[in-house]
Amino acid sequence: MIWQPLLANLALVAIMVNLFDMAAARTAGFGEPWPGVTTGALLGIGAVIAMGMLPPPMPGVFIDLRVPFVGAAGLFGGVPGALVAGAMSGAYRFHLGGQGAPAGLLSLVLATGAGLMVYRLRRLRGRSVLDVMTLAALLAAANLVSIFALPDQVFSAVLASAVLPLVVLTFGGTAIIGLSLDGVERRRTLEKTNLIYRAMVEQLPDNLNFKDVDGRFVIVNPATATSLGQQRVEDVVGHTDEDFHPKDLAQAYRQHEEAVLQSRNPSRIEEPFKRPDGSSGWLSTLKVPLTDGSGRLLGIITHNRDITDERQSAEAKKDFIALISHELRTPLTSIRGSLGLISSGVAGQLPPRAASLMSIAHSNCERLILLVNDILDIEKIASGKMAIEMRPVQLRPLLQHALAAHADYLPEKQIKLVLLDDAPGAAVSVDPDRLHQALSNLLSNALKFSPDGSTVTVGSVAIAGAIRIFVRDEGPGIPVEFQSRIFGRFEQAEAASTRRSGGTGLGLNITRAIVERMDGRIDFTSAIGTGTTFTIDLPAVVAAPGPATHDSAASGPLENHRILICGSDRTLNGQVGEALASTVFSSDLAPDLDACLRLVGERPYAALVLDGALLEECAAHFFTALRGGEVGRTLPVIMLCSDGAATAEHRGFASEVLDWLTAPLDQHRLRAALSAIVKRNAGGRVSILHVEDDMSVLEVFAQAVGDKGAVVAARSVEEARRRLRSQDFDAVVLDQKLPDGSGFDLLSDVPAGTPVIVFSAYDVAPDLAGRVTFVITKSKTRELDVAAAVLQAVGPTNAPAVRASGAARPAHFTT
Repeated sequence: MIWQPLLANLALVAIMVNLFDMAAARTAGFGEPWPGVTTGALLGIGAVIAMGMLPPPMPGVFIDLRVPFVGAAGLFGGVPGALVAGAMSGAYRFHLGGQGAPAGLLSLVLATGAGLMVYRLRRLRGRSVLDVMTLAALLAAANLVSIFALPDQVFSAVLASAVLPLVVLTFGGTAIIGLSLDGVERRRTLEKTNLIYRAMVEQLPDNLNFKDVDGRFVIVNPATATSLGQQRVEDVVGHTDEDFHPKDLAQAYRQHEEAVLQSRNPSRIEEPFKRPDGSSGWLSTLKVPLTDGSGRLLGIITHNRDITDERQSAEAKKDFIALISHELRTPLTSIRGSLGLISSGVAGQLPPRAASLMSIAHSNCERLILLVNDILDIEKIASGKMAIEMRPVQLRPLLQHALAAHADYLPEKQIKLVLLDDAPGAAVSVDPDRLHQALSNLLSNALKFSPDGSTVTVGSVAIAGAIRIFVRDEGPGIPVEFQSRIFGRFEQAEAASTRRSGGTGLGLNITRAIVERMDGRIDFTSAIGTGTTFTIDLPAVVAAPGPATHDSAASGPLENHRILICGSDRTLNGQVGEALASTVFSSDLAPDLDACLRLVGERPYAALVLDGALLEECAAHFFTALRGGEVGRTLPVIMLCSDGAATAEHRGFASEVLDWLTAPLDQHRLRAALSAIVKRNAGGRVSILHVEDDMSVLEVFAQAVGDKGAVVAARSVEEARRRLRSQDFDAVVLDQKLPDGSGFDLLSDVPAGTPVIVFSAYDVAPDLAGRVTFVITKSKTRELDVAAAVLQAVGPTNAPAVRASGAARPAHFTT
């Protein structure tokens, strides 16, 4: 009896859903609160009909689906919908009266609150089916609670016969109403979205179309039809590009589409096209493959935009830049040259005031030239026209050149420039001019933002597969909020810094572009108050020649072969660096005595090469400070003096100096003095040159020699030649097959009388037997035995030590 009226109420749901759909269409363009009011009115009518369409099963007690209608009004109509539906249904239930009126009004109040609560949750996290189910559960509970408001004599009857159907059908009715209305809203939203998309496609001035996998147009917008010379989109659908374009263009378009379909990746290119009037133009084309839910290719979406005017503007801009490049740079160069000559006194001595004005003019001319060059470089980078000519070069001379170029930059700040070379002999593949430009930008920034009297350090270090260049200052650091923008165009930390330090904010942007064009990477680390370090990582040239020594117990680590050059004379520093380039030594550069003493205390050095001109009246003070330190107490010093008078001037400190060299620099004598230092550090042990390109063989052989000799490794013929020119060896161990030739090519470079031991997997030609002391075959002999043979070949003084170690001469040696 109870189930029948409740089930009959469900017939209202279909009618009310259809009415809701029509009302939603009518009120779609209205603003708030009218859509909510309309929703509340419709669902309120549904609640009233539900209460009045069937007689009550008990006098004064109406059991119906008014609660789902009122709750749904709150969920889908918000506050206006809930209030309207609740008021309508509440007024009608009050009108009906009867002994069940208080319980009925309570259920409507609870339904209104439940609808608004779920509506609020939906607004916070978005709508879902869970909202409808939550509302259904709340309304079923609300009906159950409202039963307790019935009079006692009715409560028992309702509890016995109506509770289960009332709760079940309230939950089910709410779910049906909610899901139906939710489906209507989703469909209306989708229709609205589709209308917007359709309007966008039709009104888009660019071409937008979809083709199937065979290249036939399926959907096109009016702009596409117009660009193809057609008045209607229907005249394009079903056709291919060959129906509208010349054959060569159509084939090129199709090839691009097939490549995109095969790769299944979007592609953007610029391509030529022909207009319907026969004129030529350029399109920026984006092609995107379209797949269904199963991953099957449906076709390709194409977007075309006419960029003919933009390309013509770019060409005009390019021509303008070329004109400016000549018309600005030529007169500025003449002005700079003239001002420089006048300032240097070529035209005669200027009065002090005129000289000051001339200095200002010259300085600002330089700033203007830098500005013009930066702007031109930015335009070249943007247009992809910056020329990069890559070639393998030695890194050390580039670093020295960059330091020399900035030695006189902002001289009033008295900033020291220090060079630390921890990648001796390193070679990189770069454009030398562009790398110099990048280093100049980093150095000028470091000098501008460093405090007076501080130090800017430039250095290099080998990392995994690359060479890292670093420029470190002791400035205030880069503000955290500015660090993400530091490589942008025209970016500077603050206006005050711009006014105080000058610059355009283009340097770092250009530097990054240059480094990336050379397959490198630029980065930085900064801490407020302690300074900033910029790093440039460049791929190392794999076969680059360079003085790489082997870290053995005999020779010591590479630091034991590092030389400190202290001098302010650029020519002299360059000569010393050139003399060391072909030796086992790496070298750092200190510009003055203070920097020299600081570096001696921080890094281990084998010797100090000192420009005597720096001592002047402070020789005693310098040597006292040097010898007073733990490291400098025994550090060998080689003095460079410009003439004999300088040597006499410092004769009182002869005991502190290992050797005196005068200008012009005798590079052979310098290398000889340094070789003596190496031998002294080796403690008189045998020096062995091991020519081998296999690192594992080098490592094992050095371990086998142990503390009985100093092993220097060379991994190529060219590197071995440099070793032989720069140092005397007691024995040479060589492999026959090397990356750049045969080890036997070195025999003419080995001094007569120096034992040569061939340790190779190949046979030796008979005509070489007279020059080779031993031939030892790889894989047949332990490196320990090879080491024993080498030490024995050097001379009888080593034989006892070898025999004591238990090593014996291998039986398969051949002479």
